[in-house]
Amino acid sequence: MIKEINFYQYKKDVGAADILFNNPFSEIKGKLDFVIEDETAEKDDWQTMYMEQYLNADATEKICKTYDEPADDVITRNAF
Repeated sequence: MIKEINFYQYKKDVGAADILFNNPFSEIKGKLDFVIEDETAEKDDWQTMYMEQYLNADATEKICKTYDEPADDVITRNAF
């Protein structure tokens, strides 16, 4: 299901992640419960998906508006 995961640390407590999926959106919809565990932080402070953005596979453009979901047959990169 997941082809690639990238994490970008901007500051000690600020980061971003993106996940490239192998499957079309219809197969991952409802299964995107992703958490980055941090043993140095309280569980409530772990990074999780929030206001995720759906990008094309090579991450050069958004494929739908914020808060919308992409078409079911699209391979997506999810950034959050």
